[in-house]
Amino acid sequence: MAKSVAVGSVWYAVSMTWISKWQSFVGFDDENTTKKSDSEKVEHPGKMDCSDIIEPFHKGKDGQIVSTMFEEMSPNYASQNVQLKKNVKEGEDYMLVDENIFNLWEL
Repeated sequence: MAKSVAVGSVWYAVSMTWISKWQSFVGFDDENTTKKSDSEKVEHPGKMDCSDIIEPFHKGKDGQIVSTMFEEMSPNYASQNVQLKKNVKEGEDYMLVDENIFNLWEL
């Protein structure tokens, strides 16, 4: 992951709630927890969900936060039309990740 922000680079704010679920799923936090048996497998975190850090415009049929502007933009620029909720903190509520990490999680 890139260590600094360069002009023209792309960064994404990703919910720490979703990241924690992903870390549990892949075993990233196994050192801090007791080892789970095969019968206690952690569920896949599902599609990336950042609704807990995004100021809602309105919710779509699937419950995801959407806006008319968001729906009309091309996928490459849609994420620029959201606003973070007031009082969310980087490193606590969300993490900034570069395009490579974001694309890996979106697979």
